[in-house]
Amino acid sequence: MEKINWTPLKSDFDNIITFPFIRLLISLAIVYVVVFIVLIKIRLPKQLANYIATAALLAVLYYSFTHGYLPGT
Repeated sequence: MEKINWTPLKSDFDNIITFPFIRLLISLAIVYVVVFIVLIKIRLPKQLANYIATAALLAVLYYSFTHGYLPGT
């Protein structure tokens, strides 16, 4: 019985999952930081700006999952 080498398949599977996930994390971080900075610049209290920026982050996360941004969803 010959031994099967799963390494190429594993590396391809890792690339399929890893890159979209990293793009999602980067886009979430950018959305949070940009919204938070804009809200601070228009003189909203930091706690309220934090809540609104978190809501924007969750909206982007919801959009990405409902529109199939990640493979397998």
